Amino acid sequence: MAVPQENRGRAWSPEIWERGDEREREIRRREIRRRRQMRRRAAIRRRRFIALVVVPVLLMLGNVYVHTILSRLDVRVQDLRQQQARMQAQGEKLDVRVARLSRPQRIRTLARTELGMRDPGGTDMKVYVTGKNGEDGENAQQKKDAGGGR
Repeated sequence: MAVPQENRGRAWSPEIWERGDEREREIRRREIRRRRQMRRRAAIRRRRFIALVVVPVLLMLGNVYVHTILSRLDVRVQDLRQQQARMQAQGEKLDVRVARLSRPQRIRTLARTELGMRDPGGTDMKVYVTGKNGEDGENAQQKKDAGGGR
């Protein structure tokens, strides 16, 4: 039968077993510490990578996106300004047309030719005088004569 390496020629004792267990535990502890340190280092490397590469790349992409939207808005603003200028010019043309079409001489001519109207003569005109209650002079006199006045 084979004898363990540590116990060559010596008797087996619980201390030897404990020493062996302690060595194994220490080896396991060192291995666990080494793995933890490797994980920590890997996590630190990942954080550095994120901080040094990913964040700047995302910032640059955001910057490109903002500039793209800005250029689209600039084009839209230019289009709206051109449209505003066209509308102002059209409004000025319409103001001139309204002024030309609403001249009194033109309206008189159209009234005579199109509608058959004429200028009033001296006998065609009647003047009404309003009273205190907003009635014309004739109605007020008729009411007084009829006894309905105040």
